Amino acid sequence: MFLVGDQSSYRERRIRAFLRDEPAIAVLLSAAHFEWTVSRTLLFLSKSPNVELRERLMRCSGLKRYCELWEKELGHISSYKALSAVVTNWSLFMEAFQLRHGLIHGRETCTRNTATLEVEAILLAAGQVREFCSSQGIDLHKRLPIRPRNKNSNEPARPAVAPPKAWAANHRN
Repeated sequence: MFLVGDQSSYRERRIRAFLRDEPAIAVLLSAAHFEWTVSRTLLFLSKSPNVELRERLMRCSGLKRYCELWEKELGHISSYKALSAVVTNWSLFMEAFQLRHGLIHGRETCTRNTATLEVEAILLAAGQVREFCSSQGIDLHKRLPIRPRNKNSNEPARPAVAPPKAWAANHRN
């Protein structure tokens, strides 16, 4: 739906445009925008190798896990703030984000009026995360830093791809 280079103001305009005819889609897109913003912030500010952090992000779902990962990865920052402190109205945001959960699992629906309140709360939260990132000198739309995996890491090596049969037949011991 969006590209990395799409500025947040453009994304937010597109999300709000869905409120008119597809309010549920607007809620889902705003939640995806928030999660993208948090993920990019983690990728920029964490000290973990990108591959390892991306693997953790793939297993991360729900606000509680995002908060835990945020603390684990960004606790080293001198001006560290918990995710629930960065988002100033955390309780309102949690309610809005819960609608995303109900929609995605087919348990809820929403009107334009309900969706508008929830979308605005989620977009505000994404903006506050973006402001936190800016306060650290980071532009989320720029190229990510590359932090390779430590060669001495205890992480298991990725399985090697088996060589083609023809190559293996010619290179036996």
